[in-house]
Parts: sequence; structure tokens; C-alpha cells
Amino acid sequence: ISERTTIGNTEPIIVSGVGLVYGLAGTGSSPPPGGWRTMLEQGLKKSKDPSVRESLDSPGRTTSLVLVTAVIPPGARKDDPIDVQISLPDDSKTTSLRGGILFPCELTTFDTTGNIKSLVHEGRPAGPGGDLLLGDVWAVAGGPVLAGSYVPTNGQPARVETDADGNPLCKDGRIWGGAKVTRSRPYYVLLNPGSQSPQMAATLAERLNSTFHASAEPRLKVAEAKNRELILANVPLAYRNNHHRFLLVARQVPLLPPAP
Repeated sequence: ISERTTIGNTEPIIVSGVGLVYGLAGTGSSPPPGGWRTMLEQGLKKSKDPSVRESLDSPGRTTSLVLVTAVIPPGARKDDPIDVQISLPDDSKTTSLRGGILFPCELTTFDTTGNIKSLVHEGRPAGPGGDLLLGDVWAVAGGPVLAGSYVPTNGQPARVETDADGNPLCKDGRIWGGAKVTRSRPYYVLLNPGSQSPQMAATLAERLNSTFHASAEPRLKVAEAKNRELILANVPLAYRNNHHRFLLVARQVPLLPPAP
């Protein structure tokens, strides 16, 4: 199969969203008017609990607007857990996210109108400019936030910023496995120009399905021919922790079944 195809869709996808952290011990802040607050309010409209939206301006400073970021790896399956990065906007007055819990929020792809225009007219990406455009929802994040940066640097503990009283200012955090992927992201098996045909795509998909028949979802095939040049390849359950090995083995499958 490696002589007839190449592998695509192997780059990670960065997704982000605007979320609400609640349960803070008086270290939060009300989000100022602007684009981030507007996006947060739009996201909270999906909640059936009206008290959530009212807590944005809590006098006890128990909530904070946060920016949520995650990476969708290639070959991800629906409901796979991924890690989440939590940070504060530059104009936030929140001093610590310690003890906070992220209210469920959607993570989407994004781009800017300036970058899209540059890709269309010049064929290359540009710096951020223009209006922000949101894409598809790829994950939903939520859960307790592990606040603070304590990752060692060159064998030394990371420096923690403190306030005037010596209390740590935990302005970022993580939620390990705190988001679930909402859709599968298969690899692309792309047929080379000299091998593109509906029959060849169907043959290659059948060879992969007959070789890898152990899937996490019984209805989901390992390989599915979409057209004359594209086959979608889902990672079997046995290879879920070693995608590189799956792709290596898949590309060595003989085009024709071995003789008895």
C-alpha cells in the first residue's frame, strides 16, 4: 500500500474557547466589557441555569473569565480525553485560579479574516488581523483546575509570582484529561496520482479492513473509501497508544492478499 499512497491529516489542531471558572475564594474578578465577555455570555446562554450568567459579576469575586486552549492530536477518536490549558486575559484582575472549577465550555477552531485573505490571494499565512472567525466544535472542556506553574526548569523549580503578602499568584492552570473530543479525526490515506480510481480506493480500503478488524466501535470501519483519491483510516483499538506503529504496519500491507 505504501507504493500507492501517502498519509495526510497528521498535524495537530489547536482549539480554544472562553470559559468561566467558579468556586474561587475571593480571588476572581468581573470580566470587563469587550469581545471576551461577549463570547462568554453567548456560550453561557446554552446553560439552563440562569444563576451561572448572574455569577459573572459576583460581589464575592468567586468567578473569573478564562481562556481555554487544547490540542486535538491526529487520529483522535470521539470521547478521547485531552489536556487543557487555562490562562487569563491580559486585562483580567483575577489574582489566583486556585480551587476553581471550569464550567463546561466548547472548544473550537478559529482563524482571522486577514489570514484567510492572505492564504487565498498570496498562498501564504499572515499575522493575526481582521475579525475573529470561529470554526467547528472539536471538544468540550470542564472540571477542577490545577492552578500554578510548577514545572521544573533546568532542574530548578519554576519561579512563582507572589503578591505583596507573599501569597502565590496562580494566574494559569491545567486540567489533565479535562476535555473530551466530540468527533473522530481519521488519518487520510491519499492515493498517488497514478493510482487514483474508485476501484483502487475500494480495494485498498478492503485490504485494510481485512487486516485490521479490531475496532473500538463495531459500526466504525478501520478504513472507508470516500472517493477516487481519499480513504479515511481510523486507528484500531489495539493501536490507540501507538499511532505511528499502526501507520507503519498499514503501509506494509500487500496490495493483493497472500496466496494460501
